[in-house]
Amino acid sequence: QDDHGKSEVQEMIREWCKRKFSDPRQRLVIDMCNVDATVRGRWLESLREWQPALFAKTKAKSDLLVALHLQVSPEVCKARVKARSESGLHPTIKGDGSRIVDAMVKVSAVPTVSEGFSHVISACDEAEIEEVLARLSC
Repeated sequence: QDDHGKSEVQEMIREWCKRKFSDPRQRLVIDMCNVDATVRGRWLESLREWQPALFAKTKAKSDLLVALHLQVSPEVCKARVKARSESGLHPTIKGDGSRIVDAMVKVSAVPTVSEGFSHVISACDEAEIEEVLARLSC
């Protein structure tokens, strides 16, 4: 999203969904800071429009809409953002980025199944993230 902009990213995902979701081996991971139910809801509504079969209430489809909640402390996030900013790897962050992290922390909410996910998985560190991704075949 930082390189392409939100609209272009959504269009890229829409096109990918139309082509690839017919193949059960394919996975879509939206790796963004979807910090609240409103933002996540927009993605779920888009997916509902692009791939309504994902929302079928069948056993075979029950694990397709997973939210991965990364439980990373604000301090770790600030350090990562600062490192990306200083290295020039992040095109939109000015300064050390700490105010962006602080703003996101204020509005952040843990995802829930009531939002439309089949289940929510939390991970605290790289090892847990790798385990979850392997389990989801990503």
